[in-house]
Amino acid sequence: MFLPHFHTLRMHYNTSPDPEEVKRNIGGDLAAAFYIKNTCVVRVCEALNKCGSPMHHIQFGKGMKTKKGADHLNYGYRVREFREYMKDIYREVHIIKEKGDKINKNDFINRQGIIAFGVSGWEDATGHFSLWDGHNVLYQGGHEYFGLPTYNPLNGHIYLTDVMLWICEL
Repeated sequence: MFLPHFHTLRMHYNTSPDPEEVKRNIGGDLAAAFYIKNTCVVRVCEALNKCGSPMHHIQFGKGMKTKKGADHLNYGYRVREFREYMKDIYREVHIIKEKGDKINKNDFINRQGIIAFGVSGWEDATGHFSLWDGHNVLYQGGHEYFGLPTYNPLNGHIYLTDVMLWICEL
């Protein structure tokens, strides 16, 4: 299946820095899920759910835990599960850079889509999802992902393990 047009996703992508506001705006069971602190996957799910075509609505199951919004649609919230969901539903990852490859922001310039960063070293997440406008991550949550080291530093800090980009139609 093809991803929706990028401008449609962007129009429905919430960039609020407040995760509680993101959950409140969606409502339903998601708003009450106090344990969901990281909303990067929720934001991408919202953009897909609201893009105007039911074929892009997030499907229940498919190996991914979800919560219902007030709109009765599903919202995933775990990075590792959503990565597998994206590979299953949208198949081809157009650009993959892995640890050992040189991960360079320039490889992603002028391409727009849904971007996934694999990150190691966090206690509460395995990475980050966002929209990529061809030059910038639309919501980074206070991190510069392309600036992270791609190796396990001796001091135990976080590091980037891979980057995946599913390219949208323009």
